[in-house]
Amino acid sequence: MVREYPSVRKYQADVDRLVRAGWEIDHQLDRPEKIVVRWFREPASEGPS
Repeated sequence: MVREYPSVRKYQADVDRLVRAGWEIDHQLDRPEKIVVRWFREPASEGPS
């Protein structure tokens, strides 16, 4: 998933929320007018059989 953030405050709030939900940053591009982040999430593991 790709998200764009117009401010650092909005970026930080999303990072806190998404990291707790298991998402990780794959790529981040900092531009003067916005921060663009590509997020990924590993599929849930099945656990030991």
